[in-house]
Amino acid sequence: MLTDRFVLSCLASAILALSSLQATANTTAESDHLEQVIVTAQKRVESLQVTPIAISVLGREQLEARGITSLDGLRAGAIPSLNVQTGSDPASTLIIASRGSQIIDMTQLTREPGVGVHLDGIYVNRPQGMNLSIPDLERIEVLRGPQGTLFGRNTTAGAVNLITAKPTGQFGFEQKLGVGNYGAFTSVTRINSPAVAGFSAKLDYMHSERDGWVKNSMPGQEDYGMSDLDGGRLSIRYEPVDNVTVDYAYDVGRAKFTSEYFQVWEDYGGLVGDEKDRVSNTRAPIPLAPSYVWQKAHTLIAAWDVSSRLTVKSLTGYRILDENNYESWGASLYYNGLINMEQDRERQFSQEFQFIGSLDQIDWLAGLYYFKSNDKQRVNMDFALDTAAGNVPYDPPISGAVPEMRLKSNTKSEAAYGQVMWTPEILEKRLHLTAGTRYTLDKKWGSRVQGIDVPYDLNSHHWDTAFTVAYSWTDDLSTYVKRSTGYRSGSVNTRSTTFTPFDPETVTSWEGGMKSEWLERRLRFNADVFSATYHDMQQDYVGPPPTSETLNSEKDVRVRGLEFDLTAMPVDGLVLGLSYTWMNANNPLQPNPLLGGVLQKFEITQAPRHAGALLADYTFHPMSIGTLTAHADMTSNSGFAHQQQDTLRQVGYTLFNARVALTDIPMAAGGLEIALWGKNLTDKQYPAFAFPAGYAYVQTFGDRRTFGVEATYRYQ
Repeated sequence: MLTDRFVLSCLASAILALSSLQATANTTAESDHLEQVIVTAQKRVESLQVTPIAISVLGREQLEARGITSLDGLRAGAIPSLNVQTGSDPASTLIIASRGSQIIDMTQLTREPGVGVHLDGIYVNRPQGMNLSIPDLERIEVLRGPQGTLFGRNTTAGAVNLITAKPTGQFGFEQKLGVGNYGAFTSVTRINSPAVAGFSAKLDYMHSERDGWVKNSMPGQEDYGMSDLDGGRLSIRYEPVDNVTVDYAYDVGRAKFTSEYFQVWEDYGGLVGDEKDRVSNTRAPIPLAPSYVWQKAHTLIAAWDVSSRLTVKSLTGYRILDENNYESWGASLYYNGLINMEQDRERQFSQEFQFIGSLDQIDWLAGLYYFKSNDKQRVNMDFALDTAAGNVPYDPPISGAVPEMRLKSNTKSEAAYGQVMWTPEILEKRLHLTAGTRYTLDKKWGSRVQGIDVPYDLNSHHWDTAFTVAYSWTDDLSTYVKRSTGYRSGSVNTRSTTFTPFDPETVTSWEGGMKSEWLERRLRFNADVFSATYHDMQQDYVGPPPTSETLNSEKDVRVRGLEFDLTAMPVDGLVLGLSYTWMNANNPLQPNPLLGGVLQKFEITQAPRHAGALLADYTFHPMSIGTLTAHADMTSNSGFAHQQQDTLRQVGYTLFNARVALTDIPMAAGGLEIALWGKNLTDKQYPAFAFPAGYAYVQTFGDRRTFGVEATYRYQ
């Protein structure tokens, strides 16, 4: 296994070599303009530049350069307008926020996100297991702002589309092997079959593993922060005739991992002491077992081009999620001796029909949607009485200090939607008027058993609308104004002492934007400004662990912001990118029911005032031994609250990453690529998740500096 010093020296040597080659790099590369970006944000394939929606896109090359294989890879801030972080437990659960949306405690199977995630058009209901890798991502689309009309409920702040690569119909083989520090090992296998009788297939498999960040001082126990992931995908495409395509995919994933290690950043009681710097060993021997996630999914998408002006699509999805979670908060003061054991089970089914058509001056689409999920959860918490930092804090644990909680949760959602874009003959067909609406009917029912059986039964419905006026001033410059709404369904808080349901949350957003390309498509600048008003925002009121309450805010919450993406090709072969988000979230004082209705300041979580990302990609002139490419990126934010009642630690940070690769190395059959990469090059210590815990302020640290080398063989 490579040592840190060896990989560092290799990376440094490669950078020096790049510096010497810079002066002789050929600036007459094959591409002399920026490539067109294709998106499916409006349920049809179209260019990013003609879509009047604020969208950020990471394509295959950027995903490869940044080492992103799942949503977990976005935690570093590659898309500044999207904030992704892991919560307290389990480590597989991702908390995704944008434009002021917030729900921190997503481990509850009753909670709903504000940013909806879709995999190849299929809604992914639960955030558990979202750290699982997707073996062959084609691109990630992030739609900013309410997407209620086309994507439905739980998209008050946006939607994320994960699009995978489809079978090519030609034989191809790819094998990647990589190693790095902290015992990292990665293997990726991709096989494409030739088309036979209209059938073509693709098989993808990925395995990755890494040792823990924090060494456990108890022999024979797991370390904190380790991961061992497997993901596989079988894709089959059937094209019986020219106008019919049927895509089937079977996904399977497994994750073995341990939780992140919580440190006492500030110890108010003086029992452990402040731990300001990231540690490498636990402060006490801690029994720690691994957690597991298993996931399976079937996807069937059929498209029939009835004519040149009408396409009918059917999207069917079925997903299974099982998780056995073991979290140990041992020796972190207020949670000293807490062991959280959780079993989650989720089954979801969805069916959607889409009708996509066009007339002389109208592009239209309509759809019907059905979704159902059945969830079960079982939670056990054990405590120990020790508070001495140096002692083993589990001798013995007190089982049943908190009664076992068993949850049954069922959700059914039905919707009908439509959208029409009219391009009148006037003004040389440069004016585009779009209107859309969606009606959603939700039903939730289930029960919580914690000593007694408490049932719940909720029904709600909502109309979402969107209106857009867009104008193409030239072929390369367009502007738009948009008003849209979104809806997050109501539910119950499983940690509530009263188990009182809370109402849906809605948002109304105004947005103005521009899409532009300049200098013969060497410069692309897209920008937008927005103002979103949240009504009945769902806010968490945290009490003594493990209790909390969720209520709808009495006062509206307003979030305003500016976002832009700038991409430039100053010389052939060099691409520079800058993305920036400014956001101002105003949450008025809200009454805290746990403090007798006292007005209190509640933060808008995961909402930094400033966030940005820089990147540079350079492709050198091909040589006889291959083509040299270099990538460097920087992400930065000004800090944000991790909890709604967190006013203490909002610390900004900047991360640097780089990758150098020699591609197209000729071989007897196929080609070889060798790459060196590094993440968090300055080994920045930054909070990944934090919260005040009464007698202490507790936090986990983000990813450490990692390096690696990988080799990829491709035959096609």
